[in-house]
Amino acid sequence: MSNESENCTSSKARAGKTGVNELEEKLKHYERVEEALHETLQTAKESAENKLSGARQEARNKIEKAEMEAESILREAIQQRQPDTARRILRLLDRRQEIVGGIRSYLELAQSSTLMSQLRARQSRTFDIPAKGDVDVDNGLKTYPKQKAEVLRKTG
Repeated sequence: MSNESENCTSSKARAGKTGVNELEEKLKHYERVEEALHETLQTAKESAENKLSGARQEARNKIEKAEMEAESILREAIQQRQPDTARRILRLLDRRQEIVGGIRSYLELAQSSTLMSQLRARQSRTFDIPAKGDVDVDNGLKTYPKQKAEVLRKTG
């Protein structure tokens, strides 16, 4: 019996050793899996950072390109607008000259009309027949009393 008990104990010890060996192998396997997962996670993290950095750079490039295109469009619009603006200015200057000419003509006409009115008034007074008491003879010149005073003042 002691032999049997030794065999039994030895067999249990072998079985226990085999179980421990199996468990150690499983532990090593899980440690390798953990290490592989850690490396995969690190690689994924680096890849994500690289993609994010690339996306940011691409966004900056697109913004710069859009700004350059906007500046180009603006410059082109300004260049197209300059001749149009010059034409508008010339039209305004022509219109200004027309208005100034019209005002000048009006003023000349008004001045001429005023002069004509004054001349007519003088002529009508010159050719009016004086009343009997309004005639005064001085040095052979017939004048109205008002006109006489004016002539004397001017010659006087």
